[in-house]
Amino acid sequence: MTAVSPVVKPVSQMRLTSGSTVNIQDISWEEFESILQELGEKRSLRVAYSKSTL
Repeated sequence: MTAVSPVVKPVSQMRLTSGSTVNIQDISWEEFESILQELGEKRSLRVAYSKSTL
């Protein structure tokens, strides 16, 4: 069996088309706050967090 390594990219490098949605599970509150900080105050997307899901 081959070990799987996670792909690590800054959230700010993600490019989505208008109307796209992405769900990321197992995100801590601290990770959520870090993501918001990385995206900045003038982001053009909506980010929601509920029950460890971004």
